[in-house]
Amino acid sequence: MKQLSTIFAAWDNNAEALASAIDVPGVTVRQWRARKNIPARYWQTIIAAAAKKGVTLTLAMFLPGSNDASEPAGDPVDLDRVVICDVCDTRVDQMTACTFVDCPHSERRAA
Repeated sequence: MKQLSTIFAAWDNNAEALASAIDVPGVTVRQWRARKNIPARYWQTIIAAAAKKGVTLTLAMFLPGSNDASEPAGDPVDLDRVVICDVCDTRVDQMTACTFVDCPHSERRAA
């Protein structure tokens, strides 16, 4: 996902540097990069850590489906109305069928 590459680029694509900045193990950040998904509970912490480096990140940059890091694709996203699943950290409005066993959205099917 293009938007995640912009986020990781704030730390020169160094998972250990990002992990150190937000006080999580490096393996955690590497797993996010491999899954192409950063859990929503870390977004604000990452934004604050980037600000300390003089880098501006926005919540829109973390949203799955964003084609451009600076501008979400299509209509503007109302971040107050975006619902992220607590189990799989995917936007519920863009979810078709979740593969996480414990996800309450796992029974949803593509239209």
